[in-house]
Amino acid sequence: MPQSRHCSQDLKLSAKPSRRIVLPVERDAYIALVQDAARFRAWVDGQTQQHPELFPGEMQEGYSLHDRRASRKQPDIPVRRIRLNRTGAVYRVMPSFVLPYRTGTTDMVEKALFLRRFGVPFWGLTYVFGRSDMYWYRIVEHLGRFDLVGTTVKSGAKLPDHLLADEKLTHLLAEECCVTMTVGGDVVLGAAVALSIQPDALEPAYNEFAREARRLKVDYAPKTLNLDGWQHTWAVWLRVFPALVIIRCFLHAFIRVRGRCLRHPLYPQMRQLIWNIYRAKSQSNYYYHFDKLLRFAEQHLQGEALSQIARFKYKRAQLLQGLFHPGCHRVSTMLERHMQPLARCLYMGREFHGHRVSAHLLMRSWALLHNFQPYCPRARLRSGSPFTSPFHKLNGFVYRPCWLENLLVASSAQVQYYHQFR
Repeated sequence: MPQSRHCSQDLKLSAKPSRRIVLPVERDAYIALVQDAARFRAWVDGQTQQHPELFPGEMQEGYSLHDRRASRKQPDIPVRRIRLNRTGAVYRVMPSFVLPYRTGTTDMVEKALFLRRFGVPFWGLTYVFGRSDMYWYRIVEHLGRFDLVGTTVKSGAKLPDHLLADEKLTHLLAEECCVTMTVGGDVVLGAAVALSIQPDALEPAYNEFAREARRLKVDYAPKTLNLDGWQHTWAVWLRVFPALVIIRCFLHAFIRVRGRCLRHPLYPQMRQLIWNIYRAKSQSNYYYHFDKLLRFAEQHLQGEALSQIARFKYKRAQLLQGLFHPGCHRVSTMLERHMQPLARCLYMGREFHGHRVSAHLLMRSWALLHNFQPYCPRARLRSGSPFTSPFHKLNGFVYRPCWLENLLVASSAQVQYYHQFR
C-alpha cells in the first residue's frame, strides 16, 4: 500500500549536554536523604569523591543546593536540584531507580526491557506487562538518546586501541539500508542506520562513533581496525582516522574460499594449509606456509578451486599486517558475537517500518541494552568469568546490581540527542 505520510528521511539530531545527574542509591535511603539538606549535601560530596565521572567537570569548583521539587507523576519521590558556582547551571540530582521524565521506576520496566533486547515486539510487552505499546516504545527510544560511548566507557583510558566494524544489511520502509556497527573491548561502541552502503552515507554513521569517542578523550585515535574487503568501508574509516591501520579479516578471506571449494575432495587439506598461515608467529613463517599453499594448489587443484587460491594470494600483503600489531583483531569473531544478536532482533521486528530517526534511536538503544544486560548464567559458569555484563568486563566495576539502574547511573551528565527542528 502507498505510504500516507511523506516526511524527510534526513537524520536531524542535535547533541546537548544533559542537566541530569543520576546517583546510585537505595529507595528508602534516598527518601531519607532528600528530606535533610545537610545529609543530602554530604551524600553528594561523597559521590563526587567516589565517582567523579558522574558529574560535570565544573562540579569541582563548588555548588549550592538550589531547591527541592515534587512531581505529579511521582509525588512520593521529591528531587533536589543543585547550582554550579562557576557557570550557574542547574542540575537535577536523580536517584538510580527513577526513569527519565519520571515515566516509572526500574522495578516496573526492568523485565520488559530485558526482553526488548531479544526483539520482543512492543505489543508483546503490552500483553505481558500492561501499559500501552507507545509507553514501551518511548522508553526504549529514549535510551537511544544517551551518548553510547560515554555511557558505556567511563574513562578515556578504557577506550580500545583495536576496533572492528561491519555493516548489517536490512530494510527501512522496504528500501535497502544498513546498520553500521563498531565494536571494541567486547562492547558495542557504535550503531547507526545508513540509507545505503556508499561512502557518503556510511561516513556520517561511522563519524558518530568518532565524535562520541573524542568527546570522552579529545586526542583519541585507534591504532588498528579489522574490516572485511568492502572498499567503501575502508575509504570511510581512513577519512575518519587517517592514521588508522586497516587489518584485513582473515576469517572473511577464508570464508570466500570455503564458499567456492566446500565440496571439493581436497578441501580439508586446503583448509588446514590456510589456517596454518593464520597461526604463523613470524613473517618468515607466514611466507613459508603461504608458499606451501600455493605449491599445493599448483600441483593438485584446477578450475574454480585454483582460481580461488589465486584470489586469496592477492590478499597476502593485507593479511600480513596483523602480525605487526600485537593485540589487533585478525579475525572478526568478537564482532560476530554482537552482530548475531542484532540480526536476530532485526528479524524478530521485521526490520524498520517508521522514520529514519526512530530506526536510528532504536539501534542505539539496542546497543546500550546489549552492553548493560547480564550475560547468560550458563555461559558465565562455563567460562568462570567474574563479570556480569559487557559493561562490567570493560570497566571492571558496576554502580548498582540491577543492570537497568547501572545503565541509568552510567548515563549521568552525559550528552543526549534530541530532534533538531528546522
